[in-house]
Amino acid sequence: MKVFRISPLFLIGCIALAFLLMITFVGPYLPFVSDDLEEKMYILDENRKPVPPPFPPSEDYPLGTDAKGRDLLSVLIHGAKETLLFIVCITVIRYIAALPLGYIAIHNRMVKNLIMSWNRLFSYVPTFMVILLLSLLPFILYSFNRLWMMILLIALIDVGRVAEIYREIYDQIKSKQFISSGISAGAKPFYLFYRYYFLPARNQVIVHLILDLGRNLLLLAQLGFASVFLTQVIFQDEFGQWIWMNDSNNWPIFLKDVLEDIRRAIWIPFWASVFIAYTIFAINLFGEGLKDLFEKKARN
Repeated sequence: MKVFRISPLFLIGCIALAFLLMITFVGPYLPFVSDDLEEKMYILDENRKPVPPPFPPSEDYPLGTDAKGRDLLSVLIHGAKETLLFIVCITVIRYIAALPLGYIAIHNRMVKNLIMSWNRLFSYVPTFMVILLLSLLPFILYSFNRLWMMILLIALIDVGRVAEIYREIYDQIKSKQFISSGISAGAKPFYLFYRYYFLPARNQVIVHLILDLGRNLLLLAQLGFASVFLTQVIFQDEFGQWIWMNDSNNWPIFLKDVLEDIRRAIWIPFWASVFIAYTIFAINLFGEGLKDLFEKKARN
């Protein structure tokens, strides 16, 4: 097709993304993928002695099993949808907040100073460290709404960075002749933002948003190494002790015991890392391909 002739990189990105989406939405229905993710408590070795999980790769378990004795390939495929949903939610919330802030900042000096300070503050300290520390605050740690609080926290931490990018883009657009025409025509602020600022910058928004998906997945993987997850819940047992549980299958979960797993079950963090790395690669390749396509179309 014409778009693929214009940008071969976009074609490669589409193929990589299509394979990822096939794993996500078609994978759970493939015949070799387990539906119920049955846990196996033990298997018998050649001496008929019970061996507890995790079990290494074998004919029955191509990628081995996790610590619960579930087929790791099936678990990772079932966890793809949840993992992608998390990064999409984080990214969409971030851009919903950042794009209007960037627009307001070109008209309001106080908002401009706010987002510039916000960006500088979190650019000096790694985002991973900030989220790691804030996630340990009691009202987040013990909250029954921890999932949404963590999603909002991760999304809002980087709002300043994205808002600052679009403040600069909108500032360039502001000097264009058609902006004066819109103001003279009496366009309302929302229509002015959408028609005269957002639409001219929409290609950049799409590319940045897609690339941010990969950035957010990398961040979740880093948090996984530190055993900080979006979905963990805490409750008290009958002895009054606080217990953290995590029954999710999203990929960063399988990185939590990486130091121990390297010695006893290296296939668990290895294959989780492969799935994460491929997803980041596919998303970034698609984003760069889309950017290349937009740039070549603009030149033509």
